Amino acid sequence: MRCAIDWFSRYLKSEQGIPSHDTLRRVFSKLDTAEFFTAMHAWVDRFAGSLREKGIAIDEKVLRRSFDRAAGQDLLHIITAFATDTRMVLRQRSVEKKNNEIPAAAELLKSIGMVYRHREGGVSEHDENTFFFSSLPPKVKRLSRLLRDHWKIENSQHYMLDVTFSEDASRTRVGNSLEISAAFRRMALNVLQRDTTVKHSIRGKRLRAGRDGSVLDNIYASFRGV
Repeated sequence: MRCAIDWFSRYLKSEQGIPSHDTLRRVFSKLDTAEFFTAMHAWVDRFAGSLREKGIAIDEKVLRRSFDRAAGQDLLHIITAFATDTRMVLRQRSVEKKNNEIPAAAELLKSIGMVYRHREGGVSEHDENTFFFSSLPPKVKRLSRLLRDHWKIENSQHYMLDVTFSEDASRTRVGNSLEISAAFRRMALNVLQRDTTVKHSIRGKRLRAGRDGSVLDNIYASFRGV
């Protein structure tokens, strides 16, 4: 952190040095989540581009370390809307329980469909009905491709958040800091997923950006120029 003091000082006065983890946590805990998400979503919309006929995966992720018995805080469930083509998190919303995933998603999209799947392997058979929301006309080939792309949210978002950003290991719990921290991770992932200036993995880009202000500037400038 100390090596980034010059870069950090361009955006925030730092007479006392770079804020510590505890300071940032206290600030995040006091932020209004509704206003923050409104600003975050407006920021994302500037870069999302046209989503016409593009797939949007909506899925829930549970932050495993968010449970705090002493504070009476249950596990945090976060639903995100994820553009499968551009690999961008478009929307984020927290819900209380797993069974709130569908009504929360329904607030984002207008129609509903169903896919029936039958699998055979050896002596076992498996039948499954999957329901989905869509704003597109019922064209089977187009919807089939988009439904297959839904699984990109697991590899391109959930896996990255846990492995690269250690989200499941985070013990940030005070006030609104849990939701705000989760939002910042997704904002950072949006920037890193779209970057073409650094030929490296997401983890490698994050490490280089944290150590070299010029690399961070190039990554963000490239993102803004998209």
